[in-house]
Amino acid sequence: MLDSLLSFDGNEVNEDLVKVLINKIVPCPGYVFKFYLNLRGNQSDEPVLCDSFHITYEQASEYRKKCGTHVKRNQWPTDLLVEVYI
Repeated sequence: MLDSLLSFDGNEVNEDLVKVLINKIVPCPGYVFKFYLNLRGNQSDEPVLCDSFHITYEQASEYRKKCGTHVKRNQWPTDLLVEVYI
């Protein structure tokens, strides 16, 4: 059961797992999204940037195709920057 909950092989991730791991997502100016993960329990330390990556139009388009939808090029003005904090 635990293996199936933590498996990232398919097109979908277990929604309950996402709710437990992601504390909040903050959209910021300049197409930046800050993900705050809940990996340290309830500690009150300042969040630490642990990773960042860009999402390109091509990546978003490929993901949307897998989900049966699409994104138009003119709706995607620039790459998104995702910053991950713990």
